[in-house]
Formats: sequence, structure tokens, C-alpha cells
Amino acid sequence: LRSRVATHHERFSYLRERLLAADTIVAPTQFLRSVFVQNGLPADRIECHGYGIDGAGIASGVAGVVGADRKQRPLTFGFFGSFVSHKGPHLLVEAMAKVTGDCRALLRGRASDFVDYSGPMIEAARRDARITVEGPYERAQLAQALAAIDVLVVPSTWHENAPFVVLEARAAGLPVLASRFGGLVEVVRDGVDGELFAPGDAADLAMRLQRLVDEPERLRRYRQAVQPPKSLHAAVDEFEAHYREASRR
Repeated sequence: LRSRVATHHERFSYLRERLLAADTIVAPTQFLRSVFVQNGLPADRIECHGYGIDGAGIASGVAGVVGADRKQRPLTFGFFGSFVSHKGPHLLVEAMAKVTGDCRALLRGRASDFVDYSGPMIEAARRDARITVEGPYERAQLAQALAAIDVLVVPSTWHENAPFVVLEARAAGLPVLASRFGGLVEVVRDGVDGELFAPGDAADLAMRLQRLVDEPERLRRYRQAVQPPKSLHAAVDEFEAHYREASRR
């Protein structure tokens, strides 16, 4: 226990020392860039570049799975992530209790990390027949998991940076509802390809879920506006450019 406490106590100074030794620091969002600057790192050494992923591979995989099921099933909201309080899956469960109409929710994640939280949350979810709770998916199952939902919900109550699940949802053509918090405001265009809601506010989230149920045209508009994420090749090119510049210096 003592060593664990010491690790947490020394973490800030250790990370700051290592970052100060870098020629270039790359932040995937302006939010994280601002955090670096606020903690004394030199702004002129920080570049902001978003992550890249194999979006084309995800898109083709989802296209191979999605069929008539999407048109026939109820509007499906999804949460993908660990069942921990700061990820906020309970907010989707609470919001669904306030939503009426033809919709459902799918929660997929690991429940073993914080059972004192995940246990009651799963029990509450199972009291609503419209909510399905499943375990995490393997990487090979990503396309199938994304094809099973229509809207990704990211109800985090802490400062997310740029969650890969949002980029994966973008590759799958899915709108995203996310907390107005941290780097999430940079990866969701509010009212364009998704919506931002007040962090920790289940009522605000419920209002937005209900509006998507009641206004199918809104959902279609968001879906049509979704832009694919940066490719992995583009991201590698950006990093290689920084290495070339550092080697010249």
C-alpha cells in the first residue's frame, strides 16, 4: 500500500520531468494541450494532432454486417466502455427510465473492476426490459458491436481526452451524444453530427434521447453529417514529420 501511495504521489513530478525532456509534445486535443500548458510545459513545444485509426476497415466491416435489421429494430442507443462511475453508464440507465417510445439501449463493458458500482448499475438496467447488458467485445467483434447500435452515448463525468470509441463510431457513421466536457467537445459537433449534454445530468440526456426517438429526421441529418476520422496513415505521416524536424535540430 505504501509503495502504491508513493507511486501516485510522485506521478506528477515524474511525468512533468519526462515531458520537459521532449523536443516535441503531441496532444490529440486542444483540451489536453491546455492541460499541459497549465502545468508548466512550454506551449511552443506542443503540437496538436488528433489520433488516426483504420476507419476504412471499420466502415467496410460495419457495412458487411448492417442489413435490414437496422430498419426493423427499435432505435438503439449504445454505451461501450468499462462499467465504472466516471464513465457514467448509470446515466444512460437513468435517462432511459424517462424515455418513452420505440427505443432500447445496449451496454457493453467490463464489470469486474469496481463491482460495488457495476453490480447495482446492472441490476437497475435489468429492471428495464429495453436495456441489454453484455460483456466487452474482442477487437475482431468491433464491427459487429458498432452495427448493433444507432447512436453512441458517452456520458463520462471526468475529463475525457479523445476516446477511441468515438473515433470508431465516426468510422461506422454513427452520431454521438456525449458529455460537454474535456476533449469530447472537440470530437462531437453539437447539433451537427451529434449532441453535447450537461455532464452528470440524466434529465438532459433523456431529453436528447427522447428527441431522437420523436424526430427521425434529426437522426438522419446527424448521420449524414458524420465525417470519417483521420486515417492511421495520415497520423503516422504527422508523427514522422515531427521526428524529421527533431533530427534536423
